[in-house]
Amino acid sequence: MTFRSYRLLAVFPLFAVFIGCQSEGTPETSSSDEADSDALVYDTGARWMPDGQSILFYTYRHDPEGAELYSVSMSDDSQRRLTESSYNEWWSDPSPGNGVVYVSSDHDRSERFGGSDIFELNLESGSMRRVSAPAEEGVFNIQPDLSPDGTRLLYSADFIGPKVNAEIMLVDLGSGETRNLTDSPAIDRSGKWNGDGSRIVFSSDRSGSFDLFTMDPDGSDMRQLTDFPGNESNPEWSPDGERIVYESDESGVSQLHVLDVETGTTSRLTTSSERDVLPDWSPDGNWIAFTSYRNGERDKGDIYIIRPDGTGERRMTPR
Repeated sequence: MTFRSYRLLAVFPLFAVFIGCQSEGTPETSSSDEADSDALVYDTGARWMPDGQSILFYTYRHDPEGAELYSVSMSDDSQRRLTESSYNEWWSDPSPGNGVVYVSSDHDRSERFGGSDIFELNLESGSMRRVSAPAEEGVFNIQPDLSPDGTRLLYSADFIGPKVNAEIMLVDLGSGETRNLTDSPAIDRSGKWNGDGSRIVFSSDRSGSFDLFTMDPDGSDMRQLTDFPGNESNPEWSPDGERIVYESDESGVSQLHVLDVETGTTSRLTTSSERDVLPDWSPDGNWIAFTSYRNGERDKGDIYIIRPDGTGERRMTPR
C-alpha cells in the first residue's frame, strides 16, 4: 500500500471525526489555523478528545468537496484546523496517547465520494494504513469505534451505497482478522463499545423501525433495548455504562434522549424544533456533545454541548 503525506495544521497529538456530504466545486485549501468565521457549510461529527478538554469535528468550511478535521476548545471556544489533504476525512475515533486516529476516508480512491474505508492515520507522520476490508466502489465504511483496550475496532460496513445493508464489523488490529458480528438482511449500524469492552450497543431495523440492541463482542447474546414509535439511532454509552444517549425521531424530528440501561426508562434531553443528532459523551460524564441544525439553512450544522440533566446547553461553533 502507498501512503500519502497529510499536511497537519496543529501540534501533535491530534484526533478526529466524520460524516459524508456531496457537492460540486473546485477544491480549495487554506493554511490558516483558524476556522472561517463566515462559513456556509456545516460542522458535525463531534467526538471528545480523551482528555475531555477539546471536541473534534469535521467540516467543509475550506473546501466544498473536502471534509477536514477541526477541534474546538472547551476553555475558550477557540477553533483549530487539524488536517489539510486532497481527500475527505470523516467519522473517526482517537487512540489515546499514541497520536493515532481511526478514520473513514476516501484516501486512495479514484474520485472523491467514490466510497470509503477505515484507515489508521498517524498524526505525527501523516501516513495512512487501511485496516478495514476494502469497500466496493460507491460503498462507505464509516463510524470506527476503538475498544477500551485498543486492540479491536468496530465499524459500520456498507453504511451508504447500493447494498443498503449495513453490518457491524469487528477488526482485530493485531492480526487484521475481520468478523461480521451482525450478518443479517437488516440494516445494523453505529456499533459502540461500553466502558469495559464487555458489551456493544448498536442500532438496527430488524424489528421493523430502528431500535437499540446490545450484544457481546462475539455477536452473541443479542438483546433489544428499545421498542418505541419512531427510529432510535446513533447510541453512545455513558462512561459508567449505566446510561445510553441516542437520537430518536419519535416527536417528528430527531432529538436526543437518554436511556437508563437497568430500568429501561427514558428521558428527552433536547427540545429544539430542528434536528439534534450524533451525540458523544465526554470522558468524565459531565457533558454530551452533539450536532444541531437549529440555526437555519445558512449555518446548517453546529456543534453543541449539554449536560446529561438538560442544563448548560451551549453552542461551540458559532458563526
